[in-house]
Amino acid sequence: MENGNTPFIGDALYISLDEKKTLSLPASANFLTLFDSSGKRQVPLYNVIWIEIANGNLFIDYAAQSSKTHVKLERWTFALAKDNESLGSLRPEEFTARVLERAYGDSQLRKRAYVLINPHAGPGGALRKWSNEVKPLFDAARMELDVVTLKRGGEATDLAEQVDIDKYDTIMACSGDGTPHEIFNGLAKRLIHLI
Repeated sequence: MENGNTPFIGDALYISLDEKKTLSLPASANFLTLFDSSGKRQVPLYNVIWIEIANGNLFIDYAAQSSKTHVKLERWTFALAKDNESLGSLRPEEFTARVLERAYGDSQLRKRAYVLINPHAGPGGALRKWSNEVKPLFDAARMELDVVTLKRGGEATDLAEQVDIDKYDTIMACSGDGTPHEIFNGLAKRLIHLI
Protein backbone atom coordinates (compact mmCIF):
# COMPACT_ATOMS: atom_id res chain seq x y z
CA MET A 1 0.00 0.00 0.00
CA GLU A 2 1.08 3.58 -0.41
CA ASN A 3 1.48 4.07 3.34
CA GLY A 4 4.39 1.59 3.38
CA ASN A 5 2.87 -0.63 6.08
CA THR A 6 2.47 -3.64 3.82
CA PRO A 7 5.61 -5.35 2.50
CA PHE A 8 5.65 -6.21 -1.19
CA ILE A 9 8.05 -8.37 -3.13
CA GLY A 10 9.36 -6.59 -6.20
CA ASP A 11 6.58 -5.68 -8.60
CA ALA A 12 3.74 -7.53 -6.90
CA LEU A 13 0.18 -6.89 -7.98
CA TYR A 14 -2.20 -6.09 -5.16
CA ILE A 15 -5.68 -4.95 -4.27
CA SER A 16 -6.84 -3.25 -1.12
CA LEU A 17 -9.61 -4.83 0.87
CA ASP A 18 -11.81 -3.50 3.61
CA GLU A 19 -10.58 -3.41 7.22
CA LYS A 20 -6.99 -2.57 6.23
CA LYS A 21 -6.37 -5.86 4.45
CA THR A 22 -4.33 -6.22 1.28
CA LEU A 23 -4.12 -9.18 -1.09
CA SER A 24 -0.86 -9.49 -2.99
CA LEU A 25 0.20 -11.54 -6.02
CA PRO A 26 4.01 -11.42 -6.10
CA ALA A 27 5.51 -11.52 -9.59
CA SER A 28 8.29 -13.88 -8.52
CA ALA A 29 6.31 -16.32 -6.35
CA ASN A 30 3.50 -18.79 -6.86
CA PHE A 31 1.16 -17.85 -4.04
CA LEU A 32 -1.40 -15.28 -2.96
CA THR A 33 -0.55 -13.40 0.21
CA LEU A 34 -3.09 -11.76 2.48
CA PHE A 35 -1.74 -9.03 4.75
CA ASP A 36 -3.94 -8.06 7.69
CA SER A 37 -3.67 -7.12 11.36
CA SER A 38 -2.74 -10.69 12.34
CA GLY A 39 0.18 -10.86 9.90
CA LYS A 40 0.18 -12.69 6.60
CA ARG A 41 -1.49 -15.80 5.25
CA GLN A 42 -0.68 -17.53 1.99
CA VAL A 43 -2.38 -19.84 -0.48
CA PRO A 44 -0.30 -21.53 -3.20
CA LEU A 45 -1.59 -20.62 -6.65
CA TYR A 46 -1.83 -24.29 -7.60
CA ASN A 47 -4.46 -24.61 -4.83
CA VAL A 48 -6.58 -21.71 -6.13
CA ILE A 49 -9.72 -23.15 -7.70
CA TRP A 50 -11.61 -19.94 -8.43
CA ILE A 51 -11.61 -16.24 -7.67
CA GLU A 52 -14.39 -13.80 -8.45
CA ILE A 53 -16.01 -10.54 -7.46
CA ALA A 54 -19.70 -10.30 -6.66
CA ASN A 55 -21.70 -7.64 -4.80
CA GLY A 56 -18.63 -5.72 -3.67
CA ASN A 57 -16.93 -8.83 -2.26
CA LEU A 58 -13.95 -10.87 -3.37
CA PHE A 59 -14.33 -14.66 -3.11
CA ILE A 60 -11.38 -17.04 -3.33
CA ASP A 61 -12.07 -20.78 -3.39
CA TYR A 62 -9.06 -23.00 -2.83
CA ALA A 63 -8.11 -26.57 -1.94
CA ALA A 64 -6.79 -26.82 1.61
CA GLN A 65 -4.85 -29.85 2.80
CA SER A 66 -6.98 -31.28 5.63
CA SER A 67 -4.81 -34.38 6.17
CA LYS A 68 -1.99 -36.23 4.41
CA THR A 69 -4.44 -37.80 1.96
CA HIS A 70 -7.37 -35.36 1.79
CA VAL A 71 -8.07 -31.86 0.61
CA LYS A 72 -11.20 -29.84 1.27
CA LEU A 73 -12.73 -26.73 -0.19
CA GLU A 74 -11.99 -23.54 1.72
CA ARG A 75 -13.13 -20.00 0.93
CA TRP A 76 -11.77 -16.58 1.71
CA THR A 77 -14.40 -13.82 1.50
CA PHE A 78 -13.43 -10.17 1.72
CA ALA A 79 -15.21 -6.89 1.22
CA LEU A 80 -13.42 -4.74 -1.34
CA ALA A 81 -12.05 -1.38 -0.25
CA LYS A 82 -14.53 1.48 -0.32
CA ASP A 83 -14.49 3.89 -3.27
CA ASN A 84 -12.54 6.55 -1.41
CA GLU A 85 -9.71 4.16 -0.52
CA SER A 86 -6.89 3.11 -2.82
CA LEU A 87 -7.87 0.05 -4.87
CA GLY A 88 -4.32 -1.16 -5.43
CA SER A 89 -2.12 -1.71 -8.45
CA LEU A 90 -4.99 -3.08 -10.57
CA ARG A 91 -8.76 -2.87 -10.68
CA PRO A 92 -10.26 -5.85 -8.81
CA GLU A 93 -11.56 -7.47 -12.04
CA GLU A 94 -8.09 -7.29 -13.58
CA PHE A 95 -6.54 -8.69 -10.39
CA THR A 96 -8.90 -11.71 -10.39
CA ALA A 97 -8.17 -12.36 -14.08
CA ARG A 98 -4.42 -12.30 -13.38
CA VAL A 99 -4.79 -14.70 -10.44
CA LEU A 100 -6.76 -17.19 -12.56
CA GLU A 101 -4.24 -16.81 -15.38
CA ARG A 102 -1.35 -17.55 -13.00
CA ALA A 103 -3.21 -20.35 -11.18
CA TYR A 104 -4.32 -22.19 -14.32
CA GLY A 105 -1.52 -21.31 -16.72
CA ASP A 106 -2.32 -22.77 -20.14
CA SER A 107 -5.00 -25.09 -18.71
CA GLN A 108 -8.59 -24.60 -19.75
CA LEU A 109 -10.98 -23.07 -17.24
CA ARG A 110 -14.41 -24.58 -16.60
CA LYS A 111 -13.63 -28.04 -17.91
CA ARG A 112 -16.39 -30.41 -18.99
CA ALA A 113 -16.37 -33.83 -17.34
CA TYR A 114 -18.26 -37.08 -17.76
CA VAL A 115 -18.26 -38.66 -14.30
CA LEU A 116 -19.03 -42.31 -13.72
CA ILE A 117 -19.67 -43.31 -10.11
CA ASN A 118 -19.70 -46.93 -9.00
CA PRO A 119 -21.66 -46.89 -5.72
CA HIS A 120 -20.60 -50.47 -4.94
CA ALA A 121 -16.83 -49.98 -5.34
CA GLY A 122 -14.59 -50.81 -2.40
CA PRO A 123 -16.50 -50.40 0.84
CA GLY A 124 -19.34 -48.67 -1.03
CA GLY A 125 -18.39 -45.10 -0.12
CA ALA A 126 -18.00 -43.69 -3.63
CA LEU A 127 -21.28 -41.74 -3.59
CA ARG A 128 -20.49 -40.23 -0.19
CA LYS A 129 -16.94 -39.33 -1.24
CA TRP A 130 -18.23 -37.85 -4.49
CA SER A 131 -20.85 -35.72 -2.73
CA ASN A 132 -18.75 -34.64 0.26
CA GLU A 133 -15.20 -34.44 -1.05
CA VAL A 134 -14.95 -34.34 -4.84
CA LYS A 135 -18.03 -32.55 -6.21
CA PRO A 136 -17.59 -29.42 -4.05
CA LEU A 137 -14.12 -28.90 -5.55
CA PHE A 138 -15.38 -29.37 -9.12
CA ASP A 139 -18.35 -27.09 -8.49
CA ALA A 140 -15.99 -24.42 -7.16
CA ALA A 141 -13.96 -24.74 -10.38
CA ARG A 142 -17.18 -24.06 -12.30
CA MET A 143 -16.86 -27.37 -14.12
CA GLU A 144 -19.70 -28.65 -16.28
CA LEU A 145 -20.47 -32.14 -14.95
CA ASP A 146 -22.55 -34.93 -16.41
CA VAL A 147 -22.75 -37.54 -13.65
CA VAL A 148 -23.90 -41.13 -14.04
CA THR A 149 -24.35 -43.53 -11.13
CA LEU A 150 -23.60 -46.97 -12.49
CA LYS A 151 -26.14 -49.73 -11.93
CA ARG A 152 -24.41 -52.83 -13.30
CA GLY A 153 -21.02 -54.31 -14.15
CA GLY A 154 -19.88 -53.50 -17.67
CA GLU A 155 -22.00 -50.36 -17.86
CA ALA A 156 -18.93 -48.07 -17.80
CA THR A 157 -17.55 -49.92 -20.84
CA ASP A 158 -20.79 -49.34 -22.75
CA LEU A 159 -20.98 -45.68 -21.74
CA ALA A 160 -17.35 -44.95 -22.66
CA GLU A 161 -17.83 -46.65 -26.02
CA GLN A 162 -20.93 -44.57 -26.81
CA VAL A 163 -20.02 -41.20 -25.27
CA ASP A 164 -19.84 -38.10 -27.47
CA ILE A 165 -16.10 -37.70 -26.95
CA ASP A 166 -16.06 -34.12 -28.27
CA LYS A 167 -18.52 -33.02 -25.60
CA TYR A 168 -16.06 -33.58 -22.71
CA ASP A 169 -12.55 -32.68 -21.71
CA THR A 170 -12.23 -35.72 -19.47
CA ILE A 171 -13.95 -38.88 -18.31
CA MET A 172 -13.62 -39.52 -14.58
CA ALA A 173 -14.30 -42.52 -12.41
CA CYS A 174 -15.28 -42.27 -8.78
CA SER A 175 -14.85 -45.90 -7.85
CA GLY A 176 -12.36 -48.65 -7.24
CA ASP A 177 -9.99 -49.81 -9.98
CA GLY A 178 -12.62 -51.77 -11.97
CA THR A 179 -14.45 -48.76 -13.39
CA PRO A 180 -11.35 -47.07 -14.89
CA HIS A 181 -10.50 -50.45 -16.45
CA GLU A 182 -14.00 -50.59 -17.98
CA ILE A 183 -13.64 -46.99 -19.25
CA PHE A 184 -10.35 -47.84 -20.98
CA ASN A 185 -11.96 -50.91 -22.54
CA GLY A 186 -14.87 -48.82 -23.81
CA LEU A 187 -12.52 -46.23 -25.30
CA ALA A 188 -10.49 -49.01 -26.92
CA LYS A 189 -13.66 -50.42 -28.50
CA ARG A 190 -14.20 -47.01 -30.11
CA LEU A 191 -10.81 -47.38 -31.80
CA ILE A 192 -11.63 -50.88 -33.01
CA HIS A 193 -14.72 -49.50 -34.78
CA LEU A 194 -12.50 -46.99 -36.61
CA ILE A 195 -10.18 -49.68 -37.99
